[in-house]
Amino acid sequence: MKTLRLAVCFLFAISIQGVFAGHHEQNEALGSYELEHVSNVYSKDANGNIILQTNWRGTAENFGTVFGTLTLGPTSMATLASNLPVRATWIGQGFLPDGTIAVGDGEGALSTSADQHTWNVELIMDLSDGSQMISIGEIDLETTTFRGKNYPMK
Repeated sequence: MKTLRLAVCFLFAISIQGVFAGHHEQNEALGSYELEHVSNVYSKDANGNIILQTNWRGTAENFGTVFGTLTLGPTSMATLASNLPVRATWIGQGFLPDGTIAVGDGEGALSTSADQHTWNVELIMDLSDGSQMISIGEIDLETTTFRGKNYPMK
């Protein structure tokens, strides 16, 4: 069963790679973001898989002050502890200077590098105004900061 979960996670990561390929090279960014880590919440689903929720706050160009939760999983302990891609989702709010609120709901993947103390996050975001964007960022595990850029969908 663990082998099946690893295979599904790997196939999911491979299937979305084409969506992200070249966005940071071909399209001008809509803006950048910088978030600070607030907390983690760990839980298990009914099947015993781990769900990790990481909470963030900071600012994002065109979205103002931002609060959000990056959720990893559900996944096995072995997958979460390895350098394999993991399913990632994001739910967040941006509080714009004009008093309006933007909501973002995204899905994608988190990957790691064995030689770096970072997590790479790539998400396809649905926004409350009906638009979509791609968010590509990096979480520095030493400084607990999440920095990246948002790009328009092609």
